[in-house]
Amino acid sequence: MYSPEMYFYSFQMPVQHQKTRTPQSIRDYEKVQKRMKDNGSKVDQVSTFIDKYFGTHVTIAILTSLAKIVMGRYALKLDRLARRNRSALLCWYAENWDVIFPLLNDSAFEMKLKSIKRLQNMRPKIEPLAPKPANTEFIDPSDLTLLLNFH
Repeated sequence: MYSPEMYFYSFQMPVQHQKTRTPQSIRDYEKVQKRMKDNGSKVDQVSTFIDKYFGTHVTIAILTSLAKIVMGRYALKLDRLARRNRSALLCWYAENWDVIFPLLNDSAFEMKLKSIKRLQNMRPKIEPLAPKPANTEFIDPSDLTLLLNFH
């Protein structure tokens, strides 16, 4: 009469779906691996240098932003894999390191980065409003914060 399935809801036991690997994703993976092998230890050296340069582990967003600056100054193109994959992007940096390294050591570029960091640190932080203590004796119906938080 009662089955065990009746007592479980779909949100209690999530079903894990395994991603299917498409021929394109398999080719992309193989291309990234070949690129990593071709660039060898230079990728690790570039990654370490960039992490030390920025003082933190650099995400793909920061790497892409820096790549856009490099592409704006020089006639370089960012390939499809490098736009989508951090490892491929690091390979792109390693392949173009002879152009990127002098740019990072340029004092004007360093000053520009420091001013951006300074502006980010000066940005005012928005603090959440502290809730008003609830007065249990009287509730002002015109005060929406009391009405919303009163139970």
